[in-house]
Amino acid sequence: MKILHTADLHIEQENDVEILETIIGIAENNNCDHILISGDLFENGHSAGIYSSIVAHTLANFSGKVWIIPGNHDENLPEVLHLSNGKVFDDVELISLDEDIDLLAIPYSDGSFTDLLLENKIPDSDKDIVAVMHGTLYRDDCFYSDGDNEEYFPIKYERLQEMKFTYTALGHYHTYFQDVSEQGGTIVNPGSPVVTRKSDRGRRAVALFDTETSSLKKILLDTPYYDKLKLYIHFMMGEEEIIETVNNMIHELLSNPETKTELLTLNFSITGNSSMEQDDLETLELHLKDMLAEKGILSVNIQMLVKTINKRFLSDPLIVSILNTETNDNESNGFREFAVSVLSDIYTNEL
Repeated sequence: MKILHTADLHIEQENDVEILETIIGIAENNNCDHILISGDLFENGHSAGIYSSIVAHTLANFSGKVWIIPGNHDENLPEVLHLSNGKVFDDVELISLDEDIDLLAIPYSDGSFTDLLLENKIPDSDKDIVAVMHGTLYRDDCFYSDGDNEEYFPIKYERLQEMKFTYTALGHYHTYFQDVSEQGGTIVNPGSPVVTRKSDRGRRAVALFDTETSSLKKILLDTPYYDKLKLYIHFMMGEEEIIETVNNMIHELLSNPETKTELLTLNFSITGNSSMEQDDLETLELHLKDMLAEKGILSVNIQMLVKTINKRFLSDPLIVSILNTETNDNESNGFREFAVSVLSDIYTNEL
């Protein structure tokens, strides 16, 4: 059995439905039996009320079954979206997909996944389980979140491992595709298939899971996407060194096989301090844009947040002493540059 998994489409206008046609095409081309949408199909209840009919009509073009759980943005979704070839779940439910696999649907709700376990609300099954849920995934040593101010239906990673679901289809995390599987089954946050905000970094993708082989495939989408680079400079870096550093960063970005420059909008932030004059920094910014364009990156936003160091700093006896100190190895040179850059930050902030 093959399952295509996506989440967080956040449909709020008619054009947004087009991504469903792309997803259905991928599912058909890969002979998928099921499509799972792990919540936040719509941006809000108002959008769902307007576009539920066209969404249902579009999903009906899929030859297999479509299974959807509401996310935290999907107000009253089971009441307004009715599928001819699947179901929108309004409560925790276990259904049979075939003689070997059950689908466990867990719609978004108040509380947590752990609460459902403690309250014995997770049905038992003798078959392998594909679970679909929407919320904030976290574990003892880190969070998998988009920087929310609050947790949405917290899902503890260690609890998922204990359940040993064959596949856990998660939603809510937009930023990029996450395969966080270890022992205890395959666990995937596919990310949003379309950009919903600038923090959505990297190529958009959907997940293809084969239950017979337990194999996972990340399928890249040809939809516009953002990526970002950050560069910190200090006053000891001249224009030549900055350009060389940027060249290396761009080379690494373009070496990534997932990079597709014609779809990419690059957000490039440059921070720190410099002994270059403001006019020279503005010229540098224009030069970097031209350099990026030559590399095929035509859509770029450069944010230059560089402070110009006062000339008095360069004549400060302490700084002169540090700069004139001879060093014989890269580690000492690196420490010297770090020390001077910290002092220049302090100096700048005190002006």
